[in-house]
Amino acid sequence: MVRIMKTFLLMFLLIVEVSLYSQSFTLGLKAGPNFTNITGYNSIVSEHRTSINVTAFALAPMSNNIDGLLELAYEQKGFKYTAQDISNSTKTEGERVYDYLTLPAGFKYNFGRKLRPYLKVGIFLAILLDARDIATETNYATSPPEVNSWNNSIMYKTETIDLGIFFGFGLQYKIKSKLMILLDANLNSGLLLVEPNQIFVEEMRNKSFLVNLGFGYILNR
Repeated sequence: MVRIMKTFLLMFLLIVEVSLYSQSFTLGLKAGPNFTNITGYNSIVSEHRTSINVTAFALAPMSNNIDGLLELAYEQKGFKYTAQDISNSTKTEGERVYDYLTLPAGFKYNFGRKLRPYLKVGIFLAILLDARDIATETNYATSPPEVNSWNNSIMYKTETIDLGIFFGFGLQYKIKSKLMILLDANLNSGLLLVEPNQIFVEEMRNKSFLVNLGFGYILNR
């Protein structure tokens, strides 16, 4: 964890330094759906959850084809789950929702000129804002079935930060000399345990796939 944090800080400082000396940089916004799930969730069957992300980004050219990339994003992560207890005829359906403020830092490699496909890679630091368990339990042993719902905070057992890696690709098009639009996709993989002190979910980590549409404005010094 310490090594990853040091790598993140070094990459962040490198991109900031490049930005200070760059003759131009791009600021922009993008948003879209976030398809999230969890890895290693035992005893409960998990499936993907569709949520949202909103991201502000900055690009600083390091060469003709390579940009330094910094982002600030609000992301909802989590998963849906179903659990059935045959012994007492109950079925629980719900979702875990994790809200994060995420700080990705990385590099972007561009192809072409006006219409530019690109690849990007980097690491991210995510700070937990909220964590909730929202579920409904149905008891089929009663007639009619008894339904019990809850919306509980699980901040007390959720790790407050996450560190991870991302890989992305996309397509950007310059519609004016200083304005571009982009279509962007990211695959994010968390490296830290989401609930580190819970034995039955000891390998639980975040994973997400983001699709964004956005725009950027090019500023010259």
